[in-house]
Amino acid sequence: MRSLYNPEADPLDQFMPDGPFGILVMAMIGPADGMGEESFESMLCTPDWFASKMKGDIQKDWRRRPNMQS
Repeated sequence: MRSLYNPEADPLDQFMPDGPFGILVMAMIGPADGMGEESFESMLCTPDWFASKMKGDIQKDWRRRPNMQS
């Protein structure tokens, strides 16, 4: 893994949420001794945040990224 990134929580290692949260984390992964890399995205969230998003329409498109700007 070369890096972890989120454009709304930069630098990511200083992200300190106050309560339930959901945040997109992008991992850049490639060979340690060569060129090239791929981006992998994961949603990192607390159980309370996830439960709040599951209320109502369970058929939501979970590929959408929440807007975490304040």
